Amino acid sequence: MGSKCTLPVLPACCCCQLRTGCLIYGYLVIVICASSMLVFICIKFSPFIDSEKLSAKDLTISLSVNSVLIALNIVLVVGLHREVAALIKAYCWLLVVLQVMFAVLTFALVFRAVLQHLYWLILLYLGIFFLFTVYNFGVIMYTRSAYIQMKE
Repeated sequence: MGSKCTLPVLPACCCCQLRTGCLIYGYLVIVICASSMLVFICIKFSPFIDSEKLSAKDLTISLSVNSVLIALNIVLVVGLHREVAALIKAYCWLLVVLQVMFAVLTFALVFRAVLQHLYWLILLYLGIFFLFTVYNFGVIMYTRSAYIQMKE
């Protein structure tokens, strides 16, 4: 007979109410991603900047990733504003899926770096993966807590 282990429900987010903190986070990510997209587009099409180093592939990847993050955080913001617990739950699960996809990508990049004997790059990839995982875990914990609070 095993006991069930549950994650804690966090009472607050950065010295403010949980819902408010998650809303601030959602809006910040939307603004940062939109700004990033704007910067990439300006660099690519600016006559004053040598944009040869920014390929169309890099621009497409950046715009795609930022678009997905904006859409994901719109789900979070709408779910919090309208108090729709299903949207918050969907956001948490989509973050988990993104984390798994990032883990697979990191594994592929580390494998390629091993084949090329670029051991410093392995450390860089694993360090970025570790930081991203810790960051995502925190975001998931806060949004999960907001979801549980909303259901109560």
